[in-house]
Amino acid sequence: MSHASHLAAGKMEAVADPCGEGSQSMEELDQLALLHLRIALREPGCPICRIAREAATRYLQYLLREHVNHLEARIRISQSQGFCHRHAWELHQMEVKLLGGPVGNSIIYEDLVGQVARALQAAEAGPARAAERGIRRRGRAALGRRPRAEASSRPEPDLAPRRDCPACESHRQSSGFCAVNLVRMLADPEYQAMWAESDGVCLAHLCLALSLADSEAGRLYLIASTRARLVALRANLGEFARKQAWQYRTESLADEERTALQRAVAFFAGPDVADDFRQPSENHSQAV
Repeated sequence: MSHASHLAAGKMEAVADPCGEGSQSMEELDQLALLHLRIALREPGCPICRIAREAATRYLQYLLREHVNHLEARIRISQSQGFCHRHAWELHQMEVKLLGGPVGNSIIYEDLVGQVARALQAAEAGPARAAERGIRRRGRAALGRRPRAEASSRPEPDLAPRRDCPACESHRQSSGFCAVNLVRMLADPEYQAMWAESDGVCLAHLCLALSLADSEAGRLYLIASTRARLVALRANLGEFARKQAWQYRTESLADEERTALQRAVAFFAGPDVADDFRQPSENHSQAV
């Protein structure tokens, strides 16, 4: 990671604060998003995907280093019953790699396991409470009183999470900030030149940027430039397919034709998750 990347990551720590204690204004957050975009546009793949993944990873790192025993962070994690599949395993592997062992994970999951066990215990006690309600109901009927409305005699365990994965929330928040500011950037010819040298954005973040756009000039440039990229990508895919035919087997593939399918998949589905563990030089051109 470059010095600028380290600087930007440090400035974004409060955005990824597991306790929600960051105090930046919207103007400061927009400036941070611009800083991250200038860095990410020089890297392979969709810049918003990259920034959002880094934001989620920072959240997990900050949680492990500073907030495993913080009450507010633990309450937030309990509301979502932990993390999504990807971020749960990322957190586990991260702690082993960074801190030598999963002690923090054990503390977090002790709470979560207890939470589910208590919910099941409450459901297990349901039939006994239902029998008590039945006795009271019969007593009221004997006295000629109208029976009260009763809850179901078979309460289901309260196992549904109340919020989304907190790392995913950090991912979405970062995506929104960056999508808005990317469109604003693209109204500036200086940033248009930087954009032209980049890999562009994936479809999901193209849709997000267009839906949040508050700069008409930037929005129109994003549409036009992405359409041009897709026209070129389609031509590259066509040439790749043509050169697989036996009669054209002696024609060599251009670099843009060789990477066309990978770029098309990345545009529609986002980056390969394995890219998180590769160096930028190992895999360029992830979006269009």
